[in-house]
Amino acid sequence: MTKRQSFFVFMAIVFSFLFLGNFVVFQAWILMFNIISFYPKLYLALGLSILSLSFVLSIIFGGYYYNRFTRLYYSVTAVWMGYFCYLFMASVVYSAFAGISGYSVSRIGELFILIALATTTYGIFHAKRLIVSEVEVMLPNLPAAWENRKAVWISDLHLGQLHGENYLRKVVNNVNELSAHIVFIGGDLFDGTSAPDLIKLSESLKDIVSIFGTYYITGNHEEMAGHSEAFITAVKASGVSVLMDEMKDLEGLQIVGVDYSNAVKKENFAEILTRLVIDRQKPSILLKHEPKDLEIAEEAGISLQISGHTHRAQIWPLGYIAQATYKGYSYGLKQFRNMQIYTSSGVGTWGPPVRVGTNSEIVLITFKNRN
Repeated sequence: MTKRQSFFVFMAIVFSFLFLGNFVVFQAWILMFNIISFYPKLYLALGLSILSLSFVLSIIFGGYYYNRFTRLYYSVTAVWMGYFCYLFMASVVYSAFAGISGYSVSRIGELFILIALATTTYGIFHAKRLIVSEVEVMLPNLPAAWENRKAVWISDLHLGQLHGENYLRKVVNNVNELSAHIVFIGGDLFDGTSAPDLIKLSESLKDIVSIFGTYYITGNHEEMAGHSEAFITAVKASGVSVLMDEMKDLEGLQIVGVDYSNAVKKENFAEILTRLVIDRQKPSILLKHEPKDLEIAEEAGISLQISGHTHRAQIWPLGYIAQATYKGYSYGLKQFRNMQIYTSSGVGTWGPPVRVGTNSEIVLITFKNRN
């Protein structure tokens, strides 16, 4: 599937969700507020449609333009989508209540709406809080030099229309407070934005302090934009090492990074790992944006895979869908046969700048010797 085809499939899914969501909210509010007249129904339908379609338009405009208007437009519509998600859930619950009880009590509907609004407002503020998740990882044959050393893993910042230079600076300051020996950036650093000066947008990366440097891999949003080379150039300009299907041996610890587009297909991913000839007698860390095809990484001898991409779905209860989609590996430190995998919920947001039941996290990994 080409990038253009992937984009159209994605947009078809978005439109389907919006159509279904608007229909459910429309029907529930008609019942809830006893709307009978034609014109109030028309105004409600038009209002919901315009607000929802505005988010789609903001994504499209954001792919071509980057200025104060597009950033404001995207921010407003993205916030609305956050409220819309919980208004949709409230409408489903209210419709189920009315259908089972036979009563369409507006007071109860209003209560559900207030809960939805309060939950979303909380989620907007909570998403701005950066949480440090500390984990200890036991690696086989870990060199003595790496015992108790620390790595920081950040992914999914989505720099662009919503998260800009100030947000990146905030993340970098938080990373530096952890005094890590090495820093990994796991893709979707950018949101596919058409910002004219990507180097300026990401220049705070040069301020990251660590002994062994900072390593970056691409994610799907860099690839979807169709000009991933520009993103890579900006990252390199900040002194960050880009791992494009490469391996680095750092004092006996193998660091492997795969490019998102090159590793989408299983056979290509397997071929990359085979070509890199991973030493099974040494510990290895694989940086891979999406937590899938774990069996290929494990069979290649990878000790630890670290991923992002899922955001842990950002909004409760959608995390259950993410868990099912990624077979239980959508978040946290898990064991897969002889390999461990840590999937981060990400440090930024995509779409609604809302987090409920999830955190914007910076992951601090402490290495221990399994032997």
